[in-house]
Amino acid sequence: MPTEIRHILFTSGEVVEAAALFSQQRGQPLPSGTVTEAAPLETVAGDAIGFRISVELDRPEGKEKDTRVRSFEFVGADLAAILIMYCKRRNIPMPMKGAKSLQRFGSKIGLIVSMNSGGDEVLERTKP
Repeated sequence: MPTEIRHILFTSGEVVEAAALFSQQRGQPLPSGTVTEAAPLETVAGDAIGFRISVELDRPEGKEKDTRVRSFEFVGADLAAILIMYCKRRNIPMPMKGAKSLQRFGSKIGLIVSMNSGGDEVLERTKP
């Protein structure tokens, strides 16, 4: 049976939105503030794909300027879970039984889903 491979690419903004939705659903929302960094982590071959979000926290009114930045890194299975949940929430079609992996495509994160019959089939030759 042929193998189907689907690539779903996410921009940095979509990964931030997905992380915010996921964190909120888990009861630990990202802090209020301005996103100052949203980018895939640099990796070497064989490393898990990751993504960093840095947020400059909102300051209460009347407080002196003290910039506080919190960074969040989502790596491997955690990042995949975030993107899968985002696809479900946005009705992006994705086979649930397919093998899922992550790949970096420049500044985008790709969720790759592959499906096949589970094994190679050998065709029998007919005798003349």
